[in-house]
Amino acid sequence: MERKAVFRLTRRLRTMVLNGPLSPFIDGFIESVSQVGYHRMYVRDLIEGTIHFGRYLAAHRLTDLGRLTDRHVQDFVASAPVQLIFGKYLTHSGRAARAAPHVLRYLREIGVTPPATSPLSPPYASLLDEWLIFLRD
Repeated sequence: MERKAVFRLTRRLRTMVLNGPLSPFIDGFIESVSQVGYHRMYVRDLIEGTIHFGRYLAAHRLTDLGRLTDRHVQDFVASAPVQLIFGKYLTHSGRAARAAPHVLRYLREIGVTPPATSPLSPPYASLLDEWLIFLRD
């Protein structure tokens, strides 16, 4: 099986990465996304987005990545600019908004960040269950 070429960080990008909490994991992250088969420019965008995400984590004093959760990623993505796609779909744009979920997934795969917790059922779940039973009967 042929192995894909791994993206190499430029000196400028490496310097930017070394200043954040993600620095010990960036090489493994790059290797993992490079193996997927993404275009070289998309991998570069993910890396630059990862740098921005690392800066966000540092600015919010979240340097212990063992405490990183989906909520942190959602808050970060929510802080990204919003763009209208095809005149009707609002989406958060930017490299960083696309990179953060990839980073969280990678950190979970290697055991740095705990697995996702199951979402809590909404307060109306029991009422909805009763309604569904009523409809079936």
